[in-house]
Amino acid sequence: MRNIVISGMELCRKEISGVERYIYEVLTRLDSYLDTEGIESDLCIVYPKGETLLTKNLRNIKTETIDRWDKGLGLCRYARQHNAIIITMAPRFFPYPRQIITLYDVRPLEPQNYDSIKYRINFSLIRAYARLHRDIKIVTISKFQKKRICSLCGIPAECVYIIGVGWEHIKDIEPDYGIIERLGLTGGDYYLSVGSVMRHKNYEWLVSAARRNPEKMFVIAGKDSIPGIGYSFEHDDVNNLILTGYITEEEKKALILKCKSLIHPSKYEGFGIPPLEALALDKSVMLSRATCLPEIYGSSADWFDADNGGILPKSNLPVDIDAAQEVLKKYTWERAARRWLKLIKNI
Repeated sequence: MRNIVISGMELCRKEISGVERYIYEVLTRLDSYLDTEGIESDLCIVYPKGETLLTKNLRNIKTETIDRWDKGLGLCRYARQHNAIIITMAPRFFPYPRQIITLYDVRPLEPQNYDSIKYRINFSLIRAYARLHRDIKIVTISKFQKKRICSLCGIPAECVYIIGVGWEHIKDIEPDYGIIERLGLTGGDYYLSVGSVMRHKNYEWLVSAARRNPEKMFVIAGKDSIPGIGYSFEHDDVNNLILTGYITEEEKKALILKCKSLIHPSKYEGFGIPPLEALALDKSVMLSRATCLPEIYGSSADWFDADNGGILPKSNLPVDIDAAQEVLKKYTWERAARRWLKLIKNI
């Protein structure tokens, strides 16, 4: 039996963002598949003692705590003791030669300066280690990102696997419509963007759009500051733009359901889950024509240039039901978990 150790650090967070959502949805489904799928490996989620996992009631994937995490060094010690392979579903550097690393994107390695020095160093260490140890495999979430990983990291294409994301979780969430009243909004009269305030999200575009359209309301739902990022943008003089700060998944669903359209103005993405969630809730989406977004969303979206200074698409199209359904069929958590199961069996 070959042991597989899964890093559980990200599953100990109380606030759920894209990374935590990916890990939770994949692992819970993977656990259920193990009821019927034969596998020769022993899977175990390892996390720091004293923490609480988001995943509960797992039947087949074991869980174990360790006393000393030591920024992941404790996980490496544990893996060596059990002759295990490490799976990390987050872009973290662990000095361990046999592992599968999930890189949702390689933005910190791009020539554009989107990220902090600390974050860029972390990715540089991952790149150097992956080049040195050819047993390391990379999982990413779009064809665009696979090409960038191969190009920027010098990793052979056969060592990089594409496993996308899904949307089924949004259907099971009970919307908290109280957020609409708390923000002073009226359903159907605002444009929504979902995501933390980071440089690559290009929220300056929304500021420009709000200035161009003072009769329209714009909402950015997500953390308005992230420790270590050191990024903010000027918007104090814009009265028709609201930054909510961190919101719950229930509040997010309510905001999506009641918005006029979801806008995603990013200049760089690994995938972009919020537009997928919006399509699953039958809402129209307006997306910047950048990086992986055209590859994934195609004709299901209304497109604009991320550098056009906040000019809204003129067409303002309703949802193309057929195109949206094609996207939703292609990208599901069920499919993602099945691909992870196949990868684990192969190693």
